[in-house]
Amino acid sequence: MGCITGQPINPLGTTAKCPSICQETGQGYLFITYQSNSFPFDGIAVAAFYFSILDNVNIVDTYVEYVDNFDPSFNYKPVIASAGGSGTVVYDMPPTSSSGLKGFVYRIENNQITHFSNVVFPSNFVDQNSSNPSIVSGCQRTYLVFEQAKTSIRFYAWGSVATCSTTISTGSGTTYNLSPTISLLNCDYPVVSWIGATSGYYPTKLITKVGNQYGSTWPTSINAVNGFILSASNSSSSAASNTNTLITWSQLSSPYTYSRWQKRVGTQYSTPSSLSPNGSWVQASADMYFTAPKALVYNNQTSPSYFSISSTNFVGNINTTDAGTTWNGKSNVYLGKITEEDTIITFGRSGVASINDVEFVFEIGDILVGDSVIRFIEIPDTLVYNSANELNQHTRTNNFTLTPNTNFYFSNIYRVV
Repeated sequence: MGCITGQPINPLGTTAKCPSICQETGQGYLFITYQSNSFPFDGIAVAAFYFSILDNVNIVDTYVEYVDNFDPSFNYKPVIASAGGSGTVVYDMPPTSSSGLKGFVYRIENNQITHFSNVVFPSNFVDQNSSNPSIVSGCQRTYLVFEQAKTSIRFYAWGSVATCSTTISTGSGTTYNLSPTISLLNCDYPVVSWIGATSGYYPTKLITKVGNQYGSTWPTSINAVNGFILSASNSSSSAASNTNTLITWSQLSSPYTYSRWQKRVGTQYSTPSSLSPNGSWVQASADMYFTAPKALVYNNQTSPSYFSISSTNFVGNINTTDAGTTWNGKSNVYLGKITEEDTIITFGRSGVASINDVEFVFEIGDILVGDSVIRFIEIPDTLVYNSANELNQHTRTNNFTLTPNTNFYFSNIYRVV
């Protein structure tokens, strides 16, 4: 049957929530997972759609993976990733469960979805304190990131090469690390964004980190955007000749919620910019060659609320002319106000020295000479420092000139995590 706009996708007649979606272009399938809450279909559902052209989408089959001791009041938040007509679903478990995450592999054959196997995580790495997973598949490998006790972000990958498991938020300089999202660059380089907070879950940074091939190692450098971050998403081009990632997020500047975006090209980042329209829960989507990336915004500025596709053009070159500026929600950008009471850097460089389980965080930035914003020299986010001299060199700003009459401001903040 055809898929009719505005109609439920759960043909089992169940109550559904917590959806997640992925596309498997090789065989023309679209997979959607969601939590099914109506007995006897309690569990994690996977619905498969086949599309030949965009205006001809047909539902193929729906499968429900039953969950032991299912609790319909709990949000299991399933996430899904597919490749080659099969895929993996990972979901949260209630706090009463001995395991924080569970998962299964499904296959679609002869237009039917079937359970293929369970995903077994190492108990010394994934436990009842693990939650909020994000997953992606590529190059015969599956990549998973998740929160661990709300204080760290863990990475786990398995498949065609050796299994990898590591904590990638080490050295981020944030006490709490929350809500990770993952995509794959060039099919096998994981890109992870998450929300970092320094106290009381107050979200002060959007952090992005890129792993080496297959996620076997992770550089210590990160890209961070300060602000009251509410949600984040990223999506990367998968073609070997392309190196673009689109990062989107929602940011609160009371009493409004603003949509923002940033692009990673090569190993450098564009200046954070406004995204149209404003709203919350922004989702990024990049095609294989980054020819027509899209963003979907949940517009809650009016009633009733609705989803809309962003009209922002993400394809242009990196813009470096307004570094250190802040969007004011109207029609222009302006310099972020700096006061003696500020406890975050609007723009600048940060360094973290880790000793055992203690992190010493140093931040310097907000450098204004007269009416000019002073930028730091550009450095790649994959850089590994081998000497103190290299580190000192890459914490330099571009050169500037001071006179006795020049107004000169900068922020210098340090803390211990």
